[in-house]
Amino acid sequence: MINLQLDSTDVFSQSFEWAHDHTKEIEAIRYALEGVGIAFILIGALSNTVHALPIIAGGALIIAIVEITIFALDLLGILAIDPKEHAFEIGSIHDSSLYYEGDLPILKIRAQSHFEAGYDHGYLIAHQLVSVFRRMKLLFCLGYLVIDQDLYSRLDSLKKSIPSQYLEEMEGLIEGVHDRLDQDTWWHSTYTLEDILTLHLLPDLMHLAITPPKFLMGCTAIMGKDQGSDEIGVGRNLDWPGLGAGRMSLLIDIKVGEEKQLLLPTIPGTVGVITGMNRNMFVSINVTEPKEGASEVKEDGTLSLFLNRQVLEQCDTLADVEHLSPDAAVPYHMFVADRTGGVIYHFGQGESGETVVRPFDSSKEPHFILNCRHQSPEPLEEPNTMYYGESRFNNVHKIWSKYDQLPLLERLKKVLSAPGVNNPMTVHSVIWMGDRLIFSFDNSYSATSPRHVVFLNQQFEDYSGLKSK
Repeated sequence: MINLQLDSTDVFSQSFEWAHDHTKEIEAIRYALEGVGIAFILIGALSNTVHALPIIAGGALIIAIVEITIFALDLLGILAIDPKEHAFEIGSIHDSSLYYEGDLPILKIRAQSHFEAGYDHGYLIAHQLVSVFRRMKLLFCLGYLVIDQDLYSRLDSLKKSIPSQYLEEMEGLIEGVHDRLDQDTWWHSTYTLEDILTLHLLPDLMHLAITPPKFLMGCTAIMGKDQGSDEIGVGRNLDWPGLGAGRMSLLIDIKVGEEKQLLLPTIPGTVGVITGMNRNMFVSINVTEPKEGASEVKEDGTLSLFLNRQVLEQCDTLADVEHLSPDAAVPYHMFVADRTGGVIYHFGQGESGETVVRPFDSSKEPHFILNCRHQSPEPLEEPNTMYYGESRFNNVHKIWSKYDQLPLLERLKKVLSAPGVNNPMTVHSVIWMGDRLIFSFDNSYSATSPRHVVFLNQQFEDYSGLKSK
């Protein structure tokens, strides 16, 4: 008999969730305290007593403490975003454009080469990408993100694990960023291919270093099928470091030359695929626990985000993926679904470092993945230790069983919103139902944020699949 009492999260998560849910009240307190600080400064400035300077200093101190607190809460992704406050500037260049559908920003890239696609990408989101770079570097400086120092010296060798067309696209992206900044500002920092490559390496860092970094990263992905129906649905929460990924999230709609059109719920600057789909398939990444004392790199493999994109560009079905025989440079979970079923590739996790393949079996639901290492194709009976691993593991099972009579879409929403599954790092929540994409984003707890629905027969230029319901 399953205990349907959901596992709760720790007091810090509960405090963060309270702050997230009361962002407007926190903003009101901020302005009230800053008003007090300004009043002190004015009173001190108008005073002729010996206490004038301490009064002014006290007011300035109040304002400084408030601003530092708000900045820290924002950096850690605690404060909720207002979807009505659009983070991107509408614009276009060449055949590419950035626009809004309601409150969902969409970057539509149409180019004849990968360099041109990267250039248009970088030009249209330059200022947002600079913000991501700054936050990433600050988190490195604060020790929240930690990289072995020798990793920077290995970046050239790691480029061999990236297909050349994506390196070309990243080079174009950096050039587009610089051209836009040259146009808009009189001075700016110089950014390099290494900066954009470091952003792409975040999911792989735990396996590239001898001493795994201590930053937090999770992710949950689950697949199901409606009772009495062949309809497949996939839900995934992305738990990502606080890079402003919530506020600056967008949907990239990209087509390069004659290659497949892809839809990517992501953050600015990502050439690789964190979560994505073509007209027939869905792909996402989950990180996996590292091995202590060993750098797990296969020289002839492909780094995770770029391998995901290769799969989407070259495959339409699960059979195509099997024929492609993808091979990853480091261990991770690749969650793949088409309209008939799904499979999880557990790269580098077998007893001898081989890939373990776990096909979707509706008799063994819930079919899901967190961040455990999988040494066999059988579902695990114990949770991993990474980022709310135990509460995520237990609550997925409990919610899936409790709401087994609900339609699949509602069932997936319930699971993704569960404690632990929806947490302070959950910046994206995505549901793919074959005929539609449902995407919500926030600085944290995004599974309970407003959902944006994209009907795929309207977004894909050559869509020939299911009709929207």
